Amino acid sequence: FEPEGEPMRLERVDLAALARSVVASMSTKAESRGLDLGVAGGEMVVVEGDADQLTVLLNNLIENALRYTPAG
Repeated sequence: FEPEGEPMRLERVDLAALARSVVASMSTKAESRGLDLGVAGGEMVVVEGDADQLTVLLNNLIENALRYTPAG
């Protein structure tokens, strides 16, 4: 967050669904490196949060995992 940025919009977010969406968007990149990327568990996980900021967080985590995991 930036201090002068937009205020956080708290809402109920299904974190499991959000994670599946982010993983799906990164799957081609993972496959090109010979990595198996997926989400375990199918049940709904509801949190109070800002869906946009949580998406950024998950994208950063997965991007770093793909960048620093050896191919294969």
